[in-house]
Amino acid sequence: MPRNILVRCLLAFFSFVSIEMLTWAQDGPAPATNKLKEFSRLVDESYRFEVVEKRQVGSSRVARLHMVSQKWKDVSWKHVVWVIVPSKAIENPSEASSRSAILLVDGGGWRKEWGDDAPPQIQPRAEFQVLKGIAEATGSPAVIVSQVPFQPMLGDLNEDALIAETFKRFIQGEGDDWPLLMPMVRSAVRAMDTVQKFAKDEHRLDVEKFTITGASKRGWTTWLTSAVDSRIHALAPMVIDMLNMPVQMDHQMATWGTYSEEIGDYTELSLQKFIKTKQGESLVQIVDPYRYRDRIEQPKLLIFGTNDRYWPLDACNNYWRDLRGEKYLLYTPNQGHSINDVARLAGSICALHKSRCGQMVLPKLDWKTELKDGHIHLSMLCDTDPQEASVWVAKSRTRDFREASWVSLPAKQLENRKHSAQIAMAPDQYVAAFGEWVFDAGTLPAFFSTNVVIAEPTKSP
Repeated sequence: MPRNILVRCLLAFFSFVSIEMLTWAQDGPAPATNKLKEFSRLVDESYRFEVVEKRQVGSSRVARLHMVSQKWKDVSWKHVVWVIVPSKAIENPSEASSRSAILLVDGGGWRKEWGDDAPPQIQPRAEFQVLKGIAEATGSPAVIVSQVPFQPMLGDLNEDALIAETFKRFIQGEGDDWPLLMPMVRSAVRAMDTVQKFAKDEHRLDVEKFTITGASKRGWTTWLTSAVDSRIHALAPMVIDMLNMPVQMDHQMATWGTYSEEIGDYTELSLQKFIKTKQGESLVQIVDPYRYRDRIEQPKLLIFGTNDRYWPLDACNNYWRDLRGEKYLLYTPNQGHSINDVARLAGSICALHKSRCGQMVLPKLDWKTELKDGHIHLSMLCDTDPQEASVWVAKSRTRDFREASWVSLPAKQLENRKHSAQIAMAPDQYVAAFGEWVFDAGTLPAFFSTNVVIAEPTKSP
């Protein structure tokens, strides 16, 4: 599986288990329980970290730490943690940017040849340079915690197969702490603990807040960690478009007539049926970020690829309105589950973090879409002059846009920072569109999007 999170993000959702089903009806989705928060706060005796190496890389001080976040199911969860501290932070320790860090929750396996200890030397993964650039642009420390989840485990299982197995054991009643997302969240929480102590001891920096990001399962972890830890003041989950899980599974069937082929590890275990039972509801209350939406009020940037094979193009519309607090979207055109448009990602995440450090104010955005007179009418409004405003358009014979080609068209500039676009519908094709703004954010521009709208084929004359 690809390991590069920012350049090659990888994930699958889930579906499974064959047990006797019970019907489950309720007026609306129940809120999350406190099990995840209580679990994440527990610090067991195995937690520890050590500094393995320190080096100067350009204008930043870089340290590699070896952290054991916990012992879960008799296995020590070991992690490589990179801490990048730019000279700006060291020279200005009282600045808000110096007291806020960017945390990337990363994946990757623990190599067998490493044994119990991290190797004396290791090459950073590709996202290291991206995080270093963000750190130096913002003046904030940046952190990468890898091996989330720790894998392989449970008979040499990795990624989705590992998550599916843990859900199965939860369903079978083997314990409330079996969902793998629980120790994954705890890993992120322990990483924040570690960075705070290291930054204080090594650089006399009081790191108080974090902007957290991660892709795929690590994006899932990003959502859940933001619900249980008040140190997180902004989040940027990537390519994880599955909030409101029961609704999303129905939406896949309505869109494609089947479930995504990318979630096979779960579909084989019939999770889609299971999550509608009473037992399934107890799992959803722990792992579905939608159930924590009242607790996740921090500013958030949701990042997707328009051609991601895991989720229907308009999956976000099933929960966007219900999200609390300041919220932004970024659709990366012609990108799948592995987003290669690093400049778009880095510039937008950098802007989100800067806004939390008082270095800039994010624009206030609003939009309206209407389908009438054979056209998609898109109105875009912002309170700051953008560098550019455009609309991205794609067509498909079906509602499946995973192989579609997206093209950009300029939006018409109106008065008072308004822009508009009209996109003609097609007699024999579905037409999808979303608007995009580009703003000056310093080193790299920031990109923000509207929701996606999909128009059905018009009747032939």
